[in-house]
Amino acid sequence: MKGRKDTVYLIDPVTGQAISKIIDVEQATLMNGKKIYEIAELIAPPLSDNVSGPFEEYLLKNLVNDPLLLRNDDGIIRVELYDFVVDEQGKVVYWSDDGMKYLAKDKTTRHLAGGLVEKYIVNYPAFKPFELNGVKVPVRLNVLLLRYSIVLKDHKASYTRGNLFSGRR
Repeated sequence: MKGRKDTVYLIDPVTGQAISKIIDVEQATLMNGKKIYEIAELIAPPLSDNVSGPFEEYLLKNLVNDPLLLRNDDGIIRVELYDFVVDEQGKVVYWSDDGMKYLAKDKTTRHLAGGLVEKYIVNYPAFKPFELNGVKVPVRLNVLLLRYSIVLKDHKASYTRGNLFSGRR
């Protein structure tokens, strides 16, 4: 396992104020005994964004049109997905999922069904397999859906880049 830094947002129980905290998050470095390469080890940025960008867009476009999601009242949804790993055949086989958090107009927060996202991930067409020296290898993508918020209004949804939760998590 290797670590990476991540920022989490918490509510201070004493003051009630939102605070941010940097934590260490462990990530798997092997899959079935094979090294998981970072996308930047195989494709230099910004070209690596061209690989993950269509995947992010596919997920977001499907989510904003999903009838289950559109049943909710006006509010903001934060999709907390990251750490996507693609196997040697180009299929997404692993991701970290903290779920979908929904912030209603009355400021109540609740979780939405996680299976909503999974159906789109498992049905995504395979990426072109990634290769290193002619050998297909597993790769961790730089997809980070935490960068987006889905806005619900009048049972229609759109997504925007940025965390509209204003420090709430």
